[in-house]
Amino acid sequence: MKTRLVLSLLVAALFFFSAPSLWARAPLVAGAEPYDAELLSEYRDLGRTAPLMAALKDRDPFVRARAAQLLGEMGDPETAEALIQSLKDPNPYVRAYAAGSLGEMGERRAVEALAFLLSDESPFVRAKAELALGEIGDPRAAPHLIQALGDREAVVRCNAAWALGKICVHEATAPLVQALGDEDPSVRASAAAALGQAGDPTAMESLKEALDDEDPLVRTKAAQALSELMESDR
Repeated sequence: MKTRLVLSLLVAALFFFSAPSLWARAPLVAGAEPYDAELLSEYRDLGRTAPLMAALKDRDPFVRARAAQLLGEMGDPETAEALIQSLKDPNPYVRAYAAGSLGEMGERRAVEALAFLLSDESPFVRAKAELALGEIGDPRAAPHLIQALGDREAVVRCNAAWALGKICVHEATAPLVQALGDEDPSVRASAAAALGQAGDPTAMESLKEALDDEDPLVRTKAAQALSELMESDR
């Protein structure tokens, strides 16, 4: 849970500092009907998905992104197809929030579309798509996430490792072991944690070496992973 929170905060920070202008837009309008954050939240509280689905097509990206986020909080599977379509939105933040909502919903129908987002031009979108794939936990995403371990952005590599730990497939062990040597300590820590979750005892020797890592978080995660592997081997 703590690792998931850290990853979410990293992604949120990437979003906040890279697009301050998105949050400054006003007024927020869609044709004759005005939309704002408070009104959209009221639709959620009233359980009204139809206005939020309509807001996914609003001309303002803030409205579309907020609508996508709120639909995820509602968790109605009937809205999944509309959110999957929003993964193609021209605005990266709409794509990212649609991905996050599909992950919250555990929507397996979105796996292919989310995997496609791992090559998105926006690192925020790639990172959010990885978190969504990890939450869904479908093994079909594993090859795409393994490839994402080589992404140029550390937060994307970190999230890829986290997601692979959630999916737990044997073919991820070797790439995760290799990620223990990543230049970024957050990636190494995430890889160590993922190896513990994956439960493959062949990773134990590499995790023992990670106990000597220069970064204290990596050492902690490696120790925890070893404990998990020894416990599962009993």
